[in-house]
Amino acid sequence: VGGIIMVSELITERKQAVEALKRSEYSLRESQRVGRIGSYELDIASGRWSSSAVLDEIFGIGRNYCRDVNGWLALMRPGPRAELAAYFQEIIAEKKRFERDYQIVRLSDGAERWVSGKGELILDGQSQPIKMIGTIQDITEQREAEAARKESELRYRQLFERSESAMGL
Repeated sequence: VGGIIMVSELITERKQAVEALKRSEYSLRESQRVGRIGSYELDIASGRWSSSAVLDEIFGIGRNYCRDVNGWLALMRPGPRAELAAYFQEIIAEKKRFERDYQIVRLSDGAERWVSGKGELILDGQSQPIKMIGTIQDITEQREAEAARKESELRYRQLFERSESAMGL
C-alpha cells in the first residue's frame, strides 16, 4: 500500500511538472508573438541554427529553409551582407556580444524589414565559443515612425526658418 501511494504521488508530481512546463512554453511563445521577437540558437562549429516560429515568420522562411550562417546572410542585400558577415566573424574572434540593427528581405514576400539582433556567446571550458543564443525583433514600424518624426521636424524647421526670413528676422 505504501509503495502504491508513493508511485501515485510521483506520477502526480510528474504531471504537475509537465503542465507547468507546457504553461511556461505557451507563455514564452505568446510573449514572442506579441513582441514580434524571435529566438535562435547557433552552433558555432557547424554554423547551423535553430529558430522559433516567430523568427521564421519575421524572416519569411519555412521549415525547409537552410538554417546556416550563409542562409542567414542570404536574407540581406549584397552590400550589408558583406558588412554583417565581417561583423559576425569579429564577434566570434573577439568573443563579444552581437548587437546590431540590420535590414532583411523576407523570403516569403520580398518585403524589406528592419530587425534588431542580439546574441550572446556560450563558451566552453577553454573559453572558446561553442554557441550563440539570442533574439531578433522586427523593428520596422519603430524605424518608420522615427523616420516620419525626423521628416516632420525637418519640415517644421524649414517652415519656421522661411517665416523668420520673410519677417526679416
